[in-house]
Amino acid sequence: MSGTVVLEDETGQSYRFTLAGEDETDIDQGRISWATPIGKQLSGRVIGDHIAWSQGDKQIQLELVDILS
Repeated sequence: MSGTVVLEDETGQSYRFTLAGEDETDIDQGRISWATPIGKQLSGRVIGDHIAWSQGDKQIQLELVDILS
């Protein structure tokens, strides 16, 4: 998977990330590496799939709601 994805948590908060190469990442710009744990989880996913995102000691369940080119 490449491009931009939109994820939504259980509260309706949305997150938009663009998957990029390791040398192109910039979290402030929403560009994450395909090699990160969340990037790897997105590989092969389709709209409606769920993934877990670890934030410190919390795990957030996210739904893939859109894939943009």
